[in-house]
Formats: sequence, structure tokens, C-alpha cells
Amino acid sequence: MNPNFKNAGIIILNTGFESLPNELLKKMVADILNNETKTIEFAFLFSQKMQTNGWNMDSVFLSEWVGNVPNEILKLKDEMDELVEIKMIEMVRENNSSKTIESQKPISFEIDNKVFFWNPGQMKFPWK
Repeated sequence: MNPNFKNAGIIILNTGFESLPNELLKKMVADILNNETKTIEFAFLFSQKMQTNGWNMDSVFLSEWVGNVPNEILKLKDEMDELVEIKMIEMVRENNSSKTIESQKPISFEIDNKVFFWNPGQMKFPWK
């Protein structure tokens, strides 16, 4: 092992129509960092989700740290947030639908004989 090596981290992109709810992913990653690895000490989570009912659209972008994060790389979050803001402004100004993300859909999977299922639910229509 390199004696200059201090710690390790990972970046997790939680994006697209099968992205997990951010709070659930945060708990899962914290559990893995605490119980499943001794090498990776921290994670940067970037989540985006979009949901639409045809009239309204909710689009959320979140970024946060999990674990023991070294001070010298904490600024990465601010830089990522700034980049997302620039991209969102660009998307709205250009009105380019090819840059949008797909609406979330229900997902399910099985790990270690445990079944996970999540449904984003329905958005209310503006007249309701």
C-alpha cells in the first residue's frame, strides 16, 4: 500500500427512471460503508429524479456526502451543485427536451433472498 494513501471514496450516480429514493440509497450506502468495507470510507451521492403526470413535472437534484469525508475534497459538492444549476438553466433556456431525464417507474429487485420493491406513486393532476 502507498504510504501517501490516506483514504478512499466512491461517487454514486443515482439517476434515471430506475433511481432509488435518495434517503433509502443514503441508508444503504451508510450501511455498506459501516459494515461491508474497510477500504472505502466515504461516498458522494448524486441523485436525480423526475416524475410527471403529463401536466406537471417534478424534477429534483440532490447531492450529499455519506461517511468520513476528508476536508480537502468537501468542495466537490459545491462544484457539482454549481454544474447542475448551469445545466438546468441551459435546459430551460434552450427548451431542449432531449436533455431531460425519463420519468420514474416502479422498480423491484432481489438481493440475498430479500425482495425490494418501490413505487414512486402518482402525482396529483392540477385540477384535483
